[in-house]
Amino acid sequence: MQSSRREKVLCVFKLNTGQDDHAIMSLDDHLTEIHFVVKIMEVFEWFKTHVIDKKPDPSIDHRELVQIKSMGL
Repeated sequence: MQSSRREKVLCVFKLNTGQDDHAIMSLDDHLTEIHFVVKIMEVFEWFKTHVIDKKPDPSIDHRELVQIKSMGL
């Protein structure tokens, strides 16, 4: 396992369980997960900037979201 870590094939994470628990994940899977989180954050930023910050109403329906998105924002 040490050689796999050195060759950047595996990632080992210490889990926050209060014990000596670890998780093992392939580097490719780890990078895929990071990419997914980055995309989710981009969607959230768009939603915050173009919906939450500009629409005072407590709710929005699908039609309104499509209209905002179609404005090229």
